Amino acid sequence: MFNQRIRFNSNVAIDFALKIILSTTLICLLAPISFDINEELSTTLQTLVILLGACAFGMRIGFISALLYIIIGALGAPIFSESASGIDVVLGAHGGFFFGFLAAAAVAGFLSERSEPKKFVQNLGIWMLAHLIILVLGFGWMTSIIPNIPLGKTLEPLIPGLFIKIAIGILVLHIIGRFVDRHEQREAKL
Repeated sequence: MFNQRIRFNSNVAIDFALKIILSTTLICLLAPISFDINEELSTTLQTLVILLGACAFGMRIGFISALLYIIIGALGAPIFSESASGIDVVLGAHGGFFFGFLAAAAVAGFLSERSEPKKFVQNLGIWMLAHLIILVLGFGWMTSIIPNIPLGKTLEPLIPGLFIKIAIGILVLHIIGRFVDRHEQREAKL
């Protein structure tokens, strides 16, 4: 969406590295933050920040940033949900969600490279598909480890947080798009 329009450096390799550093840093800082939706459920910013990086900068940067996030957390940094860390978290009952993050970042990044921030329906579809990928891989993995999980009861409370994150993600990309448009218009006038 913005990879070609936002440049941090004129050197392509340095620009690529800076975008990965920015995206990975934001994921690591914001992913552990959670908000209580109700007394029994909280939601984290994991999917929001992972997909924001992928949608903003494309498939390669999104995938690499999500992979680095998983590696950093697996190595012991407390950056996963509820400040968890370690390889046992990545390979445990919630491991499918981590693989879902990678797949969703790749798909959302790929599709966003061909999208515009102002195309609401198209972006809604991208975000919903990315979350569906995460949920299918996450719950598929989880049910293979814990076979008697009531999926309906487990999934239902996640829906409000999921739609809130989708709305925030689309809004943030739209706002970034407006800033980029204004900057490009000012540059064209000079």
